Amino acid sequence: MRDIERDAGALAIATAVVRVGQGLGMTVVAEGVETEGQRKTLAGIGCDVVQGFLYAPALPPVAFERWLIEHCAERARTMLGRLDVAESGREAVKRSA
Repeated sequence: MRDIERDAGALAIATAVVRVGQGLGMTVVAEGVETEGQRKTLAGIGCDVVQGFLYAPALPPVAFERWLIEHCAERARTMLGRLDVAESGREAVKRSA
């Protein structure tokens, strides 16, 4: 929904849609999210999932597979970095005990 972060009517409609979907036990997915402002606004009203050009353009299947692999690899690198920090902290505790 365009101007969701500035248009009170658009925000009211989006909020109602999210509440109805969640009230029916559904996971609500906002499509077409293009800006960080839209993402923050949707997160603020409790939207479960967002997708759109903010994350990646529509891609043909092969390009999507490559994007997905690269995205997962980046997430894994981030998680491993956190694990390395935790492990070095744990080693420091073990050595000092």
